[in-house]
Amino acid sequence: MRIKFNIEKIFYWVLGLSVAVIPMPGNSLSSICMVGLLFVWFFYIPFSNKITILSKNRNSFLVMLIPLALALIGITYTTNFEYGIKKMQLLLPFLVIPLILLSTPKEKDIHRFALSCFSFGTFLASIIGIGKAAYLYINDFGNYFYYARFSELVDKHTTYFSLFIVISSLFIFSELIKSKLKWLWSIPVLVFFVFVLYITSARISIAALAAGVVIIAVFEIKSNLKWIALVLPILIMGVFVMPNFQKRFKPSETETGQISDFEFRKLHWKSVLEAIKYYSPLIGNGTGSNRDFLYDTYKEYRLTSAYELEYNAHNQYLEITLDFGLIGLFLFLCMLVYLMFTFIKMKNPLAIAVFSVFIIYFLTESLFQRQDGVVTFSLIITVFLSLKIKND
Repeated sequence: MRIKFNIEKIFYWVLGLSVAVIPMPGNSLSSICMVGLLFVWFFYIPFSNKITILSKNRNSFLVMLIPLALALIGITYTTNFEYGIKKMQLLLPFLVIPLILLSTPKEKDIHRFALSCFSFGTFLASIIGIGKAAYLYINDFGNYFYYARFSELVDKHTTYFSLFIVISSLFIFSELIKSKLKWLWSIPVLVFFVFVLYITSARISIAALAAGVVIIAVFEIKSNLKWIALVLPILIMGVFVMPNFQKRFKPSETETGQISDFEFRKLHWKSVLEAIKYYSPLIGNGTGSNRDFLYDTYKEYRLTSAYELEYNAHNQYLEITLDFGLIGLFLFLCMLVYLMFTFIKMKNPLAIAVFSVFIIYFLTESLFQRQDGVVTFSLIITVFLSLKIKND
């Protein structure tokens, strides 16, 4: 008996699985799926066709390569070559994912398929986390319905998990406005996601979600219901006054006592700026180089947790500048400008909203320092870019 394989269906199944497992606990499943996607890609359409399609999308492909290209250049003057290689390995999705998605034909609703899978994965991971927290609470093992403790259950940093929820929420909201999803089950899912955001207590997530809702509402709502663009963000921002978020605004510990979170963040970034000046403002410290001066500066300012845990810049723009200097920052900003103008030209409100979420998260988190951030950005942004590919 002959078994026929539909390579196109297999490709989409593996792509959907690759997106769905990103929010799931750990990173091993995500890595395995990426390898599987690359393997299937080798057999999906002839290489001559891949080259033809990729050449039509070379600008997008080259732009998505910028983070990895900077790391490749930075490895030439790093003070820690071994760790620099690890950093480059972390950034490999900026090559692999655009290569796969920008060299193959796509269905016109590829973004809906990918984000549906991503949202399902986020929902499932959230259910697992909430279920574990409820079990532990009921059996008097402690309260895990808050920030770092909840991250232990989902095996993800809460800031990144909140990013998954924000992107999933914006997708569902967009689909609801366009009447592509039923209100009966979509609204409860959105309420559930907001509840999980409250538990993660990642403050930047509220600002990002509010901004994304405004963008989608302004562009998508064509009736008198445009007032939603103002009311919903206000309601979302109201989460800030709730207990979990108020805990996150409590003073931070230093060697000299407690200071406000704002003051701690101010001294943190001041330390990073001083490190940038010390290493090299123009070309930076190099890929994976030691940051002893930065950690010593944390210590000088008595930022106990910052130097004990060796904090990164907690700002993607400063992180890029720290490693690759002002030249690297300029190229990174060129990448962001290109992507934003591309999505505006495509007239895709969801792409603009999701991309804006990343830009906002970059203000308080170095997303490209973890696999979750690298894979999520490269995969979802490239999916939107791939909408330009036509099935000729």
